Amino acid sequence: MPIHHYCRVSLLKPVLLLAVTGLLMGGCSVQGEEPSLTASDPQAQNSWIAHAVEARDMSAAPGLIELLDSSDPAERLVAIGALRSITGENHGYRIADPPTVRAAAADRWEAWWIERIEKADQSQPRTEADTGS
Repeated sequence: MPIHHYCRVSLLKPVLLLAVTGLLMGGCSVQGEEPSLTASDPQAQNSWIAHAVEARDMSAAPGLIELLDSSDPAERLVAIGALRSITGENHGYRIADPPTVRAAAADRWEAWWIERIEKADQSQPRTEADTGS
């Protein structure tokens, strides 16, 4: 494996560690705004994401997938880190890729989520109300 690969990986781990630590530490002392993904206060947003990761809350995936398209690299880093932690998936997403490459990876994430929902819908038992009987 080329040496630049090891350098990139070794530099990325501390960045991810700092991002997650910032989420956990900064998210614990939110004063005022209720934690949510759409909060205007980044600390409230980070608190929500940290709780979603801790709980492995799959319902957070759609909002995190939307953040993959953010123009802010820090938001993209936090979003992909949270998605990887919650789902164990990556779908080829790298925050430093050019926008078109990132968009294609974000589309793969979206397709994965839609497929997951469709499978869940198919596995639900049908009732008489669903079939119109």
